[in-house]
Amino acid sequence: MNDNILLGKISDRIIKGKFDARIHHQDSKVESQPGISELIRLSVQKNVPPPLISVDALDKAMVKSIKKYEEGQFLLPDLIATAKRTAKARSILAKYVGDDISLSKGKAVLATINGQDHTNWRNITAAFLKGLGFKTIDLGASVSVKEVVQSVKNDTPDFLGITMPAKSIIPEINAMSLRPSISEVKKMIDTLSEERCRKKVKIMIGGYVTGIESAEAIGADYCCNNMFQTIVLLNSFYTSYN
Repeated sequence: MNDNILLGKISDRIIKGKFDARIHHQDSKVESQPGISELIRLSVQKNVPPPLISVDALDKAMVKSIKKYEEGQFLLPDLIATAKRTAKARSILAKYVGDDISLSKGKAVLATINGQDHTNWRNITAAFLKGLGFKTIDLGASVSVKEVVQSVKNDTPDFLGITMPAKSIIPEINAMSLRPSISEVKKMIDTLSEERCRKKVKIMIGGYVTGIESAEAIGADYCCNNMFQTIVLLNSFYTSYN
């Protein structure tokens, strides 16, 4: 099996969800098909360069899946499932080659500030980022401004993703719930500026953003009101790192 066929099989199995080894019975013949872990092991054993495995197998799986999502062939759960499988494949590759910086697309920090627990957006974003090959640090929910700033200073991420409250159908509730959240995000961005690390990180606000006229109005770089906007933005990050 030549290198291109081997890498193509890895990509194809990630997209189709065939992660583990399988045995097929055709015309009374037993045919064993290796899983992704074995295919990656074979690739490394054949001295296929790890960056080539990353680009021609893992990246390609994500690129094809994103295209299927954009064309309506994949639903969001299909895309996220592919991202999780790709992230798992990247972990398998890392076990063979170590923490190779050439395999990383960049670094991201995610957090939900001070009690606004919207893990769905954060979890999906984390899964997608890991699938794309970004090292992702999820600080979790109920994170203080101080903790976020400290992480930006210590972890030096390329971008920071902050969740905001989901939109309510009741305007009064929107106004009440958004006021402290927006204030906290502004405080965080101002503190990053005071600490002279704001210019080093791109800030993305997500989780069905409401009450913010634009990213610039709050001092952020991007605002994503839904997962489609988030995926388009993250894919642009991925493209810029290639």
